[in-house]
Amino acid sequence: MIQFSDQPGLIESIQELRKYQLRPEQPSLESRLKCLENLCEVLAQPQEGWIKAVAQETDVPETCVRNAEFAGFAAGLSRELSLFRTGRDLVPTGLISILSPRVFPLRTTLERLVPAYLAGDPCIVKFSSRTSSAKQIFMDVLAEAKLDVEGMAVTSAPSEQLLPVLTAHPSIRGVSFVGSLKTAGEIQDLLQHFCRFQAWTGGITSWLCLSADDLERVAQELRLLAVKWGYNHPYFPKKIFVLESFAEKARSVLQELWPLLPGSQVSVSGLVAKMTSEGAKVRYEGSPALVEDLPHCSEFHQLEIAEPVVQLVAVKYIHEMVKWINTGSYGLLAQIWGPAEKAVKLAPKIECGLVTINEALQADQSLLFGMKESALGINDLTPEGCFFSQKRTVIMEIQGGSDFVSK
Repeated sequence: MIQFSDQPGLIESIQELRKYQLRPEQPSLESRLKCLENLCEVLAQPQEGWIKAVAQETDVPETCVRNAEFAGFAAGLSRELSLFRTGRDLVPTGLISILSPRVFPLRTTLERLVPAYLAGDPCIVKFSSRTSSAKQIFMDVLAEAKLDVEGMAVTSAPSEQLLPVLTAHPSIRGVSFVGSLKTAGEIQDLLQHFCRFQAWTGGITSWLCLSADDLERVAQELRLLAVKWGYNHPYFPKKIFVLESFAEKARSVLQELWPLLPGSQVSVSGLVAKMTSEGAKVRYEGSPALVEDLPHCSEFHQLEIAEPVVQLVAVKYIHEMVKWINTGSYGLLAQIWGPAEKAVKLAPKIECGLVTINEALQADQSLLFGMKESALGINDLTPEGCFFSQKRTVIMEIQGGSDFVSK
């Protein structure tokens, strides 16, 4: 695996990867699948040092790192590999830039590296400059799984000088990015017209509680989520919608729950002060914080909030919950808690990439989904889709005309 730390090193790496791509002999699809089976085994039983290092570097609980970054991804990948048939003629897209975020760097990188690897695309992986340990663990994991890494380059150098080359170099055929909407916009401005692009920019996870009878379940699931995943996880809700008819009970249940939640080291005082200056009421001080009655005109309804601050939003009718979610810029995840017959009718109206009904997400489910500004470009993570591979049609002359040999 090639390592580099500056722009000249990146350009040299691109040249080497182009040579690799032009080699007449490449590993077979069967051998790649075998290597990915090895990868599943390595990730299913990660070294404790890996877990501690990633947890410390990303400010995510160790239990969450173990489940989301390692074991959960291994379970999901193992299931996907069992469905993937060998013998497919995949035509690589070409050199792919993979730009990873600070939070969940291994999971988000591997979710895009695997389809690129199966399709035969060489890759340049750019880790955040704040996750150098994750970069080293990534290399160790691939080495232990015995993946063919000749077609890969990796760095955790700062983005300032590298981003224009990673996105606009004529040899780059695709850019896959996870991070802020601001950076995604900068990448789009730099892209060449022939370069494929996909981006996941996060968003706001909303929970919709449809009845007072489900409040205790909501509180229980919220506590489990906080303990297991922490507040940085995209599954953790930043908005909880309830009806005005049981808003007082919801407030009471959540105020009883909040002291039982694990504390966070992230300061929220500045954000809470801004919300209260707009009229919001603080129902629980500290980190995490619970606020209510944020005015409808507040910009905080549109913004992705990274800090552990949860908004309780009471509306008169159920359809208003959908309205407030759909008017936002993001469309990540909505979880509905309530009578199934009502939830099933409600779910198709919500503009989110994933909607769940009375079920918490599991560790083996992908972190990458979304609609609107949560997911930009070609939202595809399959090796035989429209991002990591291309379709080839072969036409052969036969007696009396021509026929398609393969696609």
